[in-house]
Amino acid sequence: MQDEELAEIVDNLRALGSDVSDVEVKRAEGGLPRSARESLVAFSNTHGGTLILGLDEQTGFAATGLSDPTKMSSDLAAMCTTDIEPPLRPHLGIHEFEGVRILVAEIQELPSNRKPCFSRGGGHEPGQFRPSRRR
Repeated sequence: MQDEELAEIVDNLRALGSDVSDVEVKRAEGGLPRSARESLVAFSNTHGGTLILGLDEQTGFAATGLSDPTKMSSDLAAMCTTDIEPPLRPHLGIHEFEGVRILVAEIQELPSNRKPCFSRGGGHEPGQFRPSRRR
């Protein structure tokens, strides 16, 4: 994703005042949110989408940034391979945006022969998976 495309997406979110079906934002100030897994699974099972970490929807999509976007990128990549079945390989990019660094993950829709994608964990027995549904 190019910086101009990111700026356009954020401008649209701000104009709408909420997330849209193919873009999810999370503040992620305290580290990688567990809810990111749900977004990744939902995007892979539908038409794909973009997860932006380091924006705060509650404050009008203000750019709050990430303290260590490189670690966040590594943690997100690990989540995609260990917490999701089949494993995902999103395109990850760290962007300078409004004076802070944010992480953008672009998730492609899985081919129909690899669906449904499931999230591991969430109180289920080891080896069990549960489909994740997006709101």
